[in-house]
Amino acid sequence: MVHHGMSGPYAIRYKSWKLVMESEKSKRELYNIENDPGEKKNVISNHPALTKSLEAQLTEVIRTGRSTPGQPSPNDTDLWSDLVWIQ
Repeated sequence: MVHHGMSGPYAIRYKSWKLVMESEKSKRELYNIENDPGEKKNVISNHPALTKSLEAQLTEVIRTGRSTPGQPSPNDTDLWSDLVWIQ
């Protein structure tokens, strides 16, 4: 599941994990939301392979405009400034 608020960074959830991507104002964070529902302990340094996998999944969703199988759906705007890890 992909998350994005009007003034917040992108995030992706997979099973008990939530990866919050960096933005111009924040750093990248990874949480086990099953064990830490309040997102108090950033465990990104303990899970580099998971972080890389979730980043790739999120990037693919953004680049193709799809979170489901099918033909890519082109974006109708340029990439937003908060996609700093893609630019």
